[in-house]
Parts: sequence; structure tokens; C-alpha cells
Amino acid sequence: MNRIIIIIISISLIIVLAAGCSSTVGSYDQKSEPPTDSNAFSGANDSNGNNPFEGIFDILDADYNRNNRFIQTSNGIVYYNKNNTEIYSVDSETGQLSPIINDRIIVCFAVHKENIYFYSQPSLFRVPINGGDAVVIETNYVDTSLQIVNMGIIQDTLYMTVATSENSDGSPPYMLFSSDLSNNPDVLSLISLNINSINGLPYSNGLFYSLEPVDSNDEIARFNIFVRNIYSDERKEISQDIYNNMYLVSDKYIFFIDQLRESDQFVIKKTMLDGSEETVFIESADIQMSFLTYDDAWIYYELPDKTNNKSFLYRFNQETGEIQEICGLTFEFYGVVYNYIYGYDFDTKDMVRISLPF
Repeated sequence: MNRIIIIIISISLIIVLAAGCSSTVGSYDQKSEPPTDSNAFSGANDSNGNNPFEGIFDILDADYNRNNRFIQTSNGIVYYNKNNTEIYSVDSETGQLSPIINDRIIVCFAVHKENIYFYSQPSLFRVPINGGDAVVIETNYVDTSLQIVNMGIIQDTLYMTVATSENSDGSPPYMLFSSDLSNNPDVLSLISLNINSINGLPYSNGLFYSLEPVDSNDEIARFNIFVRNIYSDERKEISQDIYNNMYLVSDKYIFFIDQLRESDQFVIKKTMLDGSEETVFIESADIQMSFLTYDDAWIYYELPDKTNNKSFLYRFNQETGEIQEICGLTFEFYGVVYNYIYGYDFDTKDMVRISLPF
């Protein structure tokens, strides 16, 4: 019963926050530029006919995983957002928690060097990674009273997905913004990337993967996968007609669910990050599965058990396709870091930390 009440309160809070977004975001025609300290965009001058994606598929930050929304890593330390109310650092060996913030509702957060950036409506804040007083971050261009739904930091660039107000001009409900953190950490100059970011955060400092629905008479929705250079208008189609928006981009490959055209069999396909070398990777797939996250070797997914109204956590190896059952999901899954699962148990109101087999 307590878990149901907490879930209802959390959903209500999100609805109230989103409904309260009555301000507007500034115009979206500000020109985006790549980070000045990055060399990842050499050869991407599409005005000269070059490949706008050349050289930018290998710049993923080792500490960055856009699927791990509630856990972050920096210099070997794990940071954990406990039920959107507290942030702790976690000893990666013992699991010992050290509190950093415990006095406000924290919608999302990201770690950068000596600071943690977090959003607690109506402001964006910065706090030292060892704890201390939270400082309000000044921003231009974006009214932070609007809901910031997620954020991530790649190298020295902060990316934020912002829920805009209901605009009559047809602008999308979610927009992606970036800011260079290397100058003044207390005053951020935000840039609109002109991307509808309902699909999440960027994959890297240059790439953004997204889905677009396609017209289909099938009962199950079908989508095309695209990759876009976020600092240009160029995009590339990666795959067509995937089923039910089930896909995940790891640091090595893209995995997605598809149906073999000659049968009713669903399969998991694998392709390179640029869409090349697409192959059937696992010959049978349950379309009820949900991709969750990845680590160096595995893709993690959830699969409901229809017989007892539960769900289980599984993983498959990115190279071999070997499938392992991990555990029953009696908690909210947050992510995988350093060979541990992290989550939140609504019954015990505490962190879940489960060691994974090698």
C-alpha cells in the first residue's frame, strides 16, 4: 500500500510540475555550434560535400550512459539519486552511502568534475561533490521554471531536456539544450540544439539517435531509426520499420526488435553505430521485452512474466548473444555500474545494490 501511495504521489507531482509550465522558452533559431574544445567534428563540413558523421562515432565519454538516469559515475565514484529526494555518493566496493543532498525534490542530476548539477523546481543548482551549500545557477535563454526532465554531461558539455509550454506556434513539447561548463560554472550560456528530445539525451558530443513513426496497417507501431549530427542539419537513416520502438544504443552497437518479413517470428537485430552490417543477432524475441541499459559486455532488459504478474531482469552478451536471467524485479531498476545493479525498493524505502556475476 505504501508503495502504491508513493507512486501515485510521484506521478501527481510530475503532472503538477508539467502543468505549471506557463512560461515560454526563447526562440529556437539561435545557431548551435560544437564545443570549442572538441576535435570530434573534423571532416564534418557538409557544405563541402563531406560526410557529416565522419569521425564522430567514437567520442563517447567513458563515464556517460544516457540510460542510467538515476546513477552517475565520475573518477570511479558512483552517485545515486534516491527516489528523486536525495543524492549520495556510493563506495563502489562496500556500497557505503555518503549523503550529499537530502533536503529537496531532485528531478534529475549530472556530475562534472568537482560539482554535481541538479534540477529542483524552479531552479538549476550546483553543489560540490563532497557536499555543501547548493548554489543557484544562472542561465540565459531558458526559463528554468519550466520542467527540466533529464540532463547529462559529456566531457565539458551539459545537455538538458526541457519541457516547454504548450505553444501555439507548433514548437515541440521537449527541446534539447547544451552549455559549455568549462568557463563559469555558475552562469551557463545555453544553446538550443533544435531537437525534439522526447527520445532522450544525446548519445555523444556529436550524435543524437531518434525514432520516427511510419505509416503502417500493423497492430504494432513501427518506427525508423535515425542518427543526427546535433551541430548540423544532417541526419542518416539507420534502420527501417522496427517494431514497437524497442531499441538501445550501446557504446558498440545498436540493438532493436524486428520481425522477419517471411514469418511471424520476432528477432533481435544488431547493427553498427552508423547502421552498417545489420544482422539477425538473436533468432527469437518477445515483443513485451523492454531494453533498459548496457555495460561493457551486456545489454540489460526487462521481461514480464504473464503467469504471476511479475517481471524479471535479463541480459544478453553484446558479442555472443548469450542470455542470462539475473533476478526478479521487485524494485525500481535504476541502472548498472561497475558490475552492480542499482535500484530503489519502495517497500524498504532504501537503495538496492546487487552484485552481478562476471
